[in-house]
Amino acid sequence: DGGGFGGGGYSKTYTAQFTAGKTYTIEYNFIGGGRGAMDPFLRLLNPGGAQVAADDDGGFGLNSRITYRADVTG
Repeated sequence: DGGGFGGGGYSKTYTAQFTAGKTYTIEYNFIGGGRGAMDPFLRLLNPGGAQVAADDDGGFGLNSRITYRADVTG
């Protein structure tokens, strides 16, 4: 929802509702290339704001992927 530049790059925040016990896969796939190609990075925060997962290049190439099993609903 909010976007901006911080830490030397662009950031965007999305909110999602997860169900306890379910496994979710979140991917950020950048389509493009050439000079200055983007290297996506994902961070997953729990409802309290604590980081529970992060990934830089777990997807194809420089893309990011997190597979996460939710401990709580929210």
